[in-house]
Amino acid sequence: MITEQYEQIEAFSNAHAEQAVLGALMSSEVAFDACEHLTAADFANESNKVVAGVVFGLARAGKPFDVIAVFEALQGSKTLEAIGGMVYLNELAMYGVTQVSIVKSHAALVLSNSAKRAVQSIVSASTAAMHNAPVRDVVDEMIEALDAATSSRENEKDPVDLCDSLNDLVDNLQNKKFGVNENLLPIGIKCLDSFFNGGFERQNLVVIAGRPSMGKTALAMNIGTSMSKNVRVGVFSMEMSTRDLNRRIVASLGSVPMHWMNSTTDGENDNAWDSVTVGMEEASTRSMWIDDRGALSLGQIRKTCKRAHRKGGLDVIVIDYLTQMKINTSNGSNRAQAIGDITVGLKALAKELNICVILLHQLNRGVTERQGKRPMMSDLRDSGAVEQDADIIALIHRPEYYSIEDTNAHTGETDVIVDKYRNGQRGVVKMTFKGEFSRFDDWDGTTAAVNDEYQGKKKSGGF
Repeated sequence: MITEQYEQIEAFSNAHAEQAVLGALMSSEVAFDACEHLTAADFANESNKVVAGVVFGLARAGKPFDVIAVFEALQGSKTLEAIGGMVYLNELAMYGVTQVSIVKSHAALVLSNSAKRAVQSIVSASTAAMHNAPVRDVVDEMIEALDAATSSRENEKDPVDLCDSLNDLVDNLQNKKFGVNENLLPIGIKCLDSFFNGGFERQNLVVIAGRPSMGKTALAMNIGTSMSKNVRVGVFSMEMSTRDLNRRIVASLGSVPMHWMNSTTDGENDNAWDSVTVGMEEASTRSMWIDDRGALSLGQIRKTCKRAHRKGGLDVIVIDYLTQMKINTSNGSNRAQAIGDITVGLKALAKELNICVILLHQLNRGVTERQGKRPMMSDLRDSGAVEQDADIIALIHRPEYYSIEDTNAHTGETDVIVDKYRNGQRGVVKMTFKGEFSRFDDWDGTTAAVNDEYQGKKKSGGF
């Protein structure tokens, strides 16, 4: 009977492993814990798929799921006859072993084969789709599907005992208090490190948001470049090219005026070239890579990050910016839901790779209609999911951009409004924006400094 059941079996399956798992499940409830990650769809043989579906259904309902119980659940249906009736159920039970370690090994084999079949199916479907769709679209969808098929259950783990987790908490507190905290990633900018208790934490999703020209990219790149002095940073720049970002990095580190970097004149300025040399030397010491492909999907970002993490390690990624990513609404979801899928995925990626994700986002026009133009968290575009998933939300506000009259305001004065801080108190970090050098500095309470030799040059706007 069993031999006949497997005459037409698919590739990437193991008849004996499937039989052993089902036999164990129907012989002992203890075996269920070893098979909790399995579903009926993981079984290749149709008869085994039916039996597994009944077993898992009875288990979820809190009912017995032995041979008799499965037989009773199927009795009177055509399905019972199709799988071979009580004869087949008894044959399966004969294969059952109750030793948990053995059952777990068989269950892992069934799960592995299921993943291989899923991959095979995705590749076959993608090959067929290339006849009617652009290759890039097919590849993007294949990457996302493959990632989902191979990682959907790899992060599952057993609950942690409270006592064990409390011991971990004590270790973490001791590390924090005595200056050795592996979960902390120092930013390297004094005012930000001070506000965020030493830096950003691993597994955090940090959102930096602002209206266009507020300085989102400048601040994020300042943070990323500063952090890359000690940790490994990756940048996904979907709006600006690598060359444009390099200009900003060198200008920021070497105090090179951006108008000089972008102009086609004044090539004999030795002072500017000296500053470029300083910026280049500083930049060459940083551990950072840049991916400037446009409209990346979540799957493509995951793939790149996992490869970087595997090859040389990865601690921080900067994504510029959320709405420039490929937003998939083809599955019937609306834009807000699709944005939510991305932020949930990025938070999951931060936890999976133990990294910090810095995500740039835009604010809607509502802030420009408000008196004082001061942004708030509800100004985030498609704000629901972003507000929920982010650990930190920082909003950039530069009054001078709106020509707001304030006798106490100084040129470059910037409020980084921390409107959400999951592990700390909300507040405002005051900084100085030096647009001439595409740089945010610690606030000094005075007018932003500009090198005397560049006085009178074109005033830089925001970024």
